[in-house]
Amino acid sequence: DIVRVFVARNDGKTLTDYFKMLESCCIDYDYGLKVDDVNLYDGLIIPGGIDIDPFFYHQDRDKTVVQTDKSFDEKQFQLLNLFYQNNKKVLGICRGQQLINVFFKGTLIQNINTTIQHHNNHLNKQYHQITNEDFMKELYGTSCQVNSLHHQAIDQLADGFIVVSRSDDGIIEAIRHKDYPIIAVQFHPEMPVEQHEINGRYLFEYFKQL
Repeated sequence: DIVRVFVARNDGKTLTDYFKMLESCCIDYDYGLKVDDVNLYDGLIIPGGIDIDPFFYHQDRDKTVVQTDKSFDEKQFQLLNLFYQNNKKVLGICRGQQLINVFFKGTLIQNINTTIQHHNNHLNKQYHQITNEDFMKELYGTSCQVNSLHHQAIDQLADGFIVVSRSDDGIIEAIRHKDYPIIAVQFHPEMPVEQHEINGRYLFEYFKQL
């Protein structure tokens, strides 16, 4: 069955990979930062993008946080709240996972400093192993390789959520809400699959059926 989702506009980066993935999964979509009628949609997708302003999780700004936009953050928070209040399903990707966690009163690590390289330079992709439970285990097995393009991550997990996947250095790579159809991942399942990377389509198909 074709479902219809709203894709929250990101900070100007292309959404082409998201649109191609949705089309391949027979998921209809609109995109932007404002929804006139939430009842037209089955769910919301919050894509990757710039850092969330630390103001929203009550921290001073780290020197590594150089590009933020409070107004943009607020608009995405409003979108998330609209879909959450109407019990619609939500998928967060990279920044989207972080935004969901902050919305529900969790906090972020402003700059990851671990043994695994999580942030690439967009020229040479980084990959690392994650360990899975719950829906990620059903989709990808006990462990798998994911792409990695972030320098921030969840620190204090918001109430109501469980950790579904972690990297070997403890970074939270996927979460799920206990009571609402809200899931999120830190990696980028919308990107084209390479030889040693998971097939992100499985995750979008799972979201479609939530």
